[in-house]
Amino acid sequence: MRVNYTFFVLIMLLSGSLSAQTVYELNFSNAESNGGQFCVDVNIGFDVAGGLATSNLVFTFNTSAIRNPVLSSHVLSTPLVYQVPTVTQPIEGTASVNIVLNAATFGQSIGNTPTQLARICFDIETPNETVDLTWIVDDNAATVVFMDQAIPQQLAPGTLLDFNGSNFPVEWLDFTAKRADEDALLSWTTASETNNSHFEVERAFEGQEFTVIGQMEGIGNSSNQTTYDFVDRDILRLGERKLIYRIKQIDLDGEFSYSPQAELSLDGISGLLVTAFPNAFQDQLNVIYRSLEEEEIQISIVNLQGLE
Repeated sequence: MRVNYTFFVLIMLLSGSLSAQTVYELNFSNAESNGGQFCVDVNIGFDVAGGLATSNLVFTFNTSAIRNPVLSSHVLSTPLVYQVPTVTQPIEGTASVNIVLNAATFGQSIGNTPTQLARICFDIETPNETVDLTWIVDDNAATVVFMDQAIPQQLAPGTLLDFNGSNFPVEWLDFTAKRADEDALLSWTTASETNNSHFEVERAFEGQEFTVIGQMEGIGNSSNQTTYDFVDRDILRLGERKLIYRIKQIDLDGEFSYSPQAELSLDGISGLLVTAFPNAFQDQLNVIYRSLEEEEIQISIVNLQGLE
């Protein structure tokens, strides 16, 4: 026998009286998996501006794929007005984001664009399943109740965006960057892959933006560990003391996620490289000198007899 449960989300709007029924939106965004966890942002929006008060935002999830929801972070602009938010599980397979307003004043201002409230992380149970994050609705009736000046008011649901797709395009295990002579060797390992199209290798100098320096094809779908290697050649030519790398993983449908960053320090390396050509020469010699440090050099040309 199947039992249907309905949960109510209480949100107080401490604003003036609303002349028309307010429409709300709920959605998930910025989903990613890394290090054995799946994380996602919870967002809310109103069609008219108001202050967010005591709230419980409830949704279901697939316990075969993920378990143990916890609050990773929250974005509330007036922390002295709120208690620290929590995440609870009313019953198995549900999660509730609990927000409590302490003061009778406007809390987080909510308008007609999605406002991030919290980031929730789950432990990954089965990498190849889908998370199925679904807001609770019953016959298209709102399960969200707002309160306008302490008078309960049933509000109409607007866009309720679930997250039911494939949730683990790549599960990262590690990512390292090591120096190999004059090159940088990048290695990363995935625990599993789903609909993985390819990887883009990105590099940045300290305090600057990342740029793409290469690409590698992905397996597509795999439940086995896979290790990839990429060589960034002749890194001393860049003249930098620190290089920062990351991997951008791109799905077949264009969705993407990033690996953790890996840093490679070149401190303690002289970086002196001298190239001369052609060899042999008659009346002209080209000399290329590269160094990580700004310094003066002196070049002497000596023949086979030791004469300059």
